[in-house]
Amino acid sequence: MRRRTGRSSSEGVLVPLSEHEQRVLEELERSLARHDPRFVARVHRGSRAVALQRARWWLLGVLAGVLLMVGTFAVSPFLGLLGAILTFGSALGALGALGRSPGEQRPTVSQHPEAGGPRSS
Repeated sequence: MRRRTGRSSSEGVLVPLSEHEQRVLEELERSLARHDPRFVARVHRGSRAVALQRARWWLLGVLAGVLLMVGTFAVSPFLGLLGAILTFGSALGALGALGRSPGEQRPTVSQHPEAGGPRSS
């Protein structure tokens, strides 16, 4: 499940949560998991289903890029190159959509290198 650990400011910039806010958020998550584990499981399944749906669209882009590349390269090298770029970009998108398992933790703001915190391993 994708988790944003910050607040949006009026300019739309993500502002890191304070340590107190981070602790409160983590306690709320633990409490929710204790009191309603079925809801938490449904949310995890739902987020995985969305990731799979996005990956399907990216994989369709890979297929379209390969077809464009193979079908047009002899006629127009420009279109073949465009197909190769579409294939590469779509493959990266599909890998990004499937890159994390639902239970995998994302680094928190305090662990993010740009926030000055320790790096996650």
